[in-house]
Amino acid sequence: MKRNINNVSRMRTFRRFSLGLICLIAWMNTSVQSQIITPGGDVWVTLSATTANVAAAANSQTTIDVTSNTVWTVSSDKSWLEASTLTNNGNATLTLTAIKQNPTTSTRNATLTISASGLSPQTIILTQAAGDGIMEVTAGGLTAAITNADLDLSTLTDLTITGTIDARDFKAMRDDMPLLAVLDMSGATIVEYSGSLGTAGTGTFTYPANGIPIKAFFSNSTYKGKVSLTSVAMPTTTISIGDNAFNGCSNLAGSLIIPSNVETIGFASFNSCTGLSGNLIIPSSVKTIGSNAFNFCNSLSGSLTIPNSVTSIGDYAFSFNRYTGTVTIPSSVITFGVSPFSSCTINEFIVEADNPNYSSLSGVIFNKDQTILLEYPGSKTSDYEVPASVISIYDDAFRECRISNIKLGDNVSSIGSNAFTSSSLKYVIMPISLKSIGNYAFANCFSLTAVNIPINVTSIGSSAFYYCLKLTSIKTYGTNPSIITLGSSVFNSVPTATCLLYVPAGKKSLYASATQWKDFTNIIEGLPPTVTTQAVSNIGITLATGNINMEDLGDPNPTAYGVCWNTTGMPTIMDSKVDNGMATATGAFTVAMTNLIRNTKYYVRAYATNNV
Repeated sequence: MKRNINNVSRMRTFRRFSLGLICLIAWMNTSVQSQIITPGGDVWVTLSATTANVAAAANSQTTIDVTSNTVWTVSSDKSWLEASTLTNNGNATLTLTAIKQNPTTSTRNATLTISASGLSPQTIILTQAAGDGIMEVTAGGLTAAITNADLDLSTLTDLTITGTIDARDFKAMRDDMPLLAVLDMSGATIVEYSGSLGTAGTGTFTYPANGIPIKAFFSNSTYKGKVSLTSVAMPTTTISIGDNAFNGCSNLAGSLIIPSNVETIGFASFNSCTGLSGNLIIPSSVKTIGSNAFNFCNSLSGSLTIPNSVTSIGDYAFSFNRYTGTVTIPSSVITFGVSPFSSCTINEFIVEADNPNYSSLSGVIFNKDQTILLEYPGSKTSDYEVPASVISIYDDAFRECRISNIKLGDNVSSIGSNAFTSSSLKYVIMPISLKSIGNYAFANCFSLTAVNIPINVTSIGSSAFYYCLKLTSIKTYGTNPSIITLGSSVFNSVPTATCLLYVPAGKKSLYASATQWKDFTNIIEGLPPTVTTQAVSNIGITLATGNINMEDLGDPNPTAYGVCWNTTGMPTIMDSKVDNGMATATGAFTVAMTNLIRNTKYYVRAYATNNV
């Protein structure tokens, strides 16, 4: 017979066995509060507790007493929890060992099941304390280490790594951990790997030691960055950041910490990391900043210092950032790519005087002899006259700049691709020396109202005036449109129905039948004259001599020409002027400027007008 008494401090279990005429009566007393008894017929299993705790460290232990009169077995649902015995017959002290350190910053549980024939299974819930979140890894073994720790790669959000890692481990983090957000590799060391299982894609690649591998977090299949990443700490021993390493990781937030030993920042390594913000500090160890390295990191702002260790700045390296103030290009920089600071809000550039390849003048960057204008600061708003030494405007030189009016120097022969794209340009004077206008040179110049195409222009690139919606007049001086090579869609989205096209006298029919030119509804014969302003001479107290060069009389001849001047910049004939009357010949002319005020700065400009 069997009898249970509950909710009292003592419990009596009665067993009776018959042997002939002799009766044996046995009594057993146990504590309800410390034991759980599962009787079943003539067998039972008693546990001293059903919950237990161990520390976070590996090999942390606890014990559970098992009292039984039958065979029982033990099983665990987690590989990190082991029992001192898996089967026993009778009483035993069960030692439970967490054989692995808890690699997470949260507690974790394992369930131990005690089973015996004829009895309902009993469970012990063991809780391991939260760890420091650090996972010790051997290169190429990150996935195995996570799996062995009974963690799920598909749900892992935080990961701190020590030990050694290589490109295979980066591939695992990129491709197999879709929710990975916080990554700390500061205590790890990257070792060299050569093989086909890294981040670059198919084929065999060699990934250097101490280098964040190429495409570390940029998918080969989707061509997108790992947007789950919000924070990353690179190994302190890092010396290179590979091409496209963090390209498109748009949710990386806050300040970017570049390790102090980094020498190379690769192509597009942080391209479109739009969540990065604040000042970017480039360590004094950096030598090379690749093209597009920080392109479209449009929340990076404040000041930017280029250390004197840098020798190369690639194309568009800092484009579309929000840096302000002055950027100094040190003498160490010997390679300056295409418009590294395009579309930024910088006020001025200063190139150190002893730089062997580059120079600056009035906050603008040039090559050393100032024959090529390389980059104009995006926030410089004053009217600008390109120096006479310049023969080429480089690609993207004025892209998205806030300049309104510009006069190209008298020797400029080429305007590069995207040179003025999306700028605030309203008025531009192009010289007779100009021969070529690059692709998209004036695209998206929404404020541009008038354009003159000088007589020597023989090439206009594709979409050169794309989306110049406010153009009201274009004046082309070429006598034969067939010798002007046009790219595709030169005047795409220009309002050709209302924009007036002025052409030389007698050439209307040629333009009216020429491809793209014929798209203009209003083609008008007759052209304004072309003059250039020369240096003022014979400067006295209230007198000076204005010097003019009549490049082209236009059609018809000018009815008035001379110089005009003011004290604010970009003078017009509405300001003070001298009129020399009609002009019948090209060449150099002088005019007397009078009634000037002593110690006053004047802006002087030549002019000529006719009936066009």
